[in-house]
Amino acid sequence: MGSLAPSRVNSRELTCLHAIKCGVQQFLAQLDPHLYTMQAVHEAFEREPEWSYQLLEAVRAKFHPEQADPERYRQLATQLRAETRETVLKAAIGWVEATVKTNCYCNQAEAIGFRLQPSYFDMLPTDRFPERPYGLFFICADHFLGFHIRFRDLARGGLRTVFPTTTEQVGIECNQILAEAYNLALTQQHKNREIPEGGAKAVLFINWIEPQDAHHNEHLHACQRHFVTTLLQLVNCDESGALRDPAIRDYLGQPEYLYLGPDENMHDVMIDWIAEESLRRGYRPGLAFITGKSSAGINHKRYGVTSHGLHVYVEAALNELGIDPHTQPFRVKMSGGPDGDVAGNELLNLARYKTARLVALTDASGTIRDDEGLDLEVVQQLVDAGKTISHYPAARLSATGYLLDRHQWLHARDSKRQLPADQASELLRNSLHQTPADLFIPAGGRPRTLNDANWRDLLTPQGQPTARAIVEGANLYLTPEARRNLERLGVLIFKDSSANKGGVICSSYEVLCTLALGEELFLQNKSQLVTEILEIIATRCRQEATLLLEAHRTTDEPLTTLSDRLSDQMNAIKDRCLQEPLNPDLFLRFCPPLLRTQFAPLTLERVPEVHQRAAAAAQAAVEQTYVDLSDLRHN
Repeated sequence: MGSLAPSRVNSRELTCLHAIKCGVQQFLAQLDPHLYTMQAVHEAFEREPEWSYQLLEAVRAKFHPEQADPERYRQLATQLRAETRETVLKAAIGWVEATVKTNCYCNQAEAIGFRLQPSYFDMLPTDRFPERPYGLFFICADHFLGFHIRFRDLARGGLRTVFPTTTEQVGIECNQILAEAYNLALTQQHKNREIPEGGAKAVLFINWIEPQDAHHNEHLHACQRHFVTTLLQLVNCDESGALRDPAIRDYLGQPEYLYLGPDENMHDVMIDWIAEESLRRGYRPGLAFITGKSSAGINHKRYGVTSHGLHVYVEAALNELGIDPHTQPFRVKMSGGPDGDVAGNELLNLARYKTARLVALTDASGTIRDDEGLDLEVVQQLVDAGKTISHYPAARLSATGYLLDRHQWLHARDSKRQLPADQASELLRNSLHQTPADLFIPAGGRPRTLNDANWRDLLTPQGQPTARAIVEGANLYLTPEARRNLERLGVLIFKDSSANKGGVICSSYEVLCTLALGEELFLQNKSQLVTEILEIIATRCRQEATLLLEAHRTTDEPLTTLSDRLSDQMNAIKDRCLQEPLNPDLFLRFCPPLLRTQFAPLTLERVPEVHQRAAAAAQAAVEQTYVDLSDLRHN
């Protein structure tokens, strides 16, 4: 820290400086990850210790609850910009300028959090970050950092946790967190075209290498709690719209109501804790702050809500290939395991056909291939037990089938041997993609698994796709360039913003029903509400699949292009309708039948007007799009 004397700054300010460095590095790494490493960012500050001290002086002048001095802050900001040409330091003062609230001076802060204006994204290339978000939060502590990004004021999206278990994985993932949060939120924005909320996503990265033992979940849950409590500090307002914590200076000047959902590495115990913490702190969304709760909510895995919509697209894709899955056999491969939400429930859906031949699957535990098809009754037992594919009994494989676990053991029907690391890595990476099938369902896996550099892994040596159709149950498994290249070769692709939307539709209706009914009435009517919401999901997915396929046949344009166009069209209708006076009848038409027929007065009374207006706008987008199918075909 050079000449930064402890007497001139306090420990919270030093922690704040570290958090600024981490946030700045995440952005600059999008420009050049090799030039702007964390070490390079630290060294830039160490070369200018007095400048670093002045930056903290600016933070104090802008945000200290008693010592804030706006004029002093303006002078320091101007001086700091004039005194450096260093890109890292310019980005740091830009960070302070873009910040509208921080918990730096809160006594009970477990991490440092910033709410930044989205103008901070202007430093990034528009080809990779094409749309400016509505809002941005960054939260940092010793062992984690994370972002929450949203594209509309009223927005909702999951809290995903990336928890690498090896140093190699940390190196791969550490510079991708901002891009992952942004791209997932943007995908969510496209996906949320039929619901009130815009797209949002939180991504939490834990840099804490520990063995997979009993302490793993303790570390995971501790980081998730600290991330959520810091986020709540920055948004928790009283009835007047003022932040409850008086130590936070709020330059945004308006209340923010965020809605989270379950995502990777989010356990039921944490979902319930987050809901209870929201209630305990008096946050106005209350239990609706997070969806997927085990009791006063609709648990996605238990009810299979995402795969409920995904399966509509699976049937649509098979029918388009000329396969009737109820009577004709077909070959399918999948990423994601029996223990997962989307993959596990879709495996159950496939097992009901009696015609599905599951020929390959890869999950976190390993990869399996059997060209004669796995025993789906055994797979169903793994789903019911919450076990990974590595538990599939080798004795049930055919003579040519194999299972490779992550410990490099290759299991065949009558043998078991350990492979060299390079051979095991090659098989784990390529076995799934190289297996021929009619249909590929990515229902798990990291973003960009198939990307610009490796999309040919899905081709045979003769250059033909190993799958005739892809239905993306997992978000961002394929990059846009990978999609385009495969579509040029004739692969039919339903993209994630279409095929994965069942979960977001369910979560949106869970929020609405919780706001309207409260916990007691929600629980009393939960069974009927779940039935109605599942039917809404299936209807919306059938409507969209029909529209996309009809437009595809008419124009010969790729389904993914048409899906993006559909998102743009419906979001434009929503944005336009939000400028119009509230139409209560249109809002009630959006509601599930139970709210509309039995609880209409209560719903109109309890649901905030901003939410009613957004729901009415979403209903207008649905009615205008799915009633008149000509717009998408001819635009």
